[in-house]
Amino acid sequence: MSAPGDLVDSEDGGGLEGGGVLELEGTTTDLYTDLGGRLYLSEAPQAAAMPYCVYDLVVASPEPFFTFSHETATIQFAIYSDDGSAVNVMTYGKHLKALYDNCSLTVAGYTHIDFNRESSDRLLRNPETMTWQWSCDYDVLLSA
Repeated sequence: MSAPGDLVDSEDGGGLEGGGVLELEGTTTDLYTDLGGRLYLSEAPQAAAMPYCVYDLVVASPEPFFTFSHETATIQFAIYSDDGSAVNVMTYGKHLKALYDNCSLTVAGYTHIDFNRESSDRLLRNPETMTWQWSCDYDVLLSA
């Protein structure tokens, strides 16, 4: 994971459809440093070291729109930390937003139209595991 740039399916080089393993290519960022490169699709491994981020393709659907068709997708990011304070996980979230808010993407096989944060930050504490979770959603609009 690194700076916004190419968002591709690492299995076949295609775009978002099907929710394949996504790779983010570019230069190292604050978020990458924060997480030590621990970015996982759908779920983290059982013994994953914290902090880490899990992202998931929540919704993807083709939609006809006047004279062109496009696909919309929602990507949900959730950052987990076992730090005793919410400050660090909120800082990681700030770095994620700095990286992705209104970013420009290249998606293999598509023309990128829009990538915007769709939801407000959500911060939760699990009292059983004493972990923090920060999350937000991004909407992606692509033209085929």
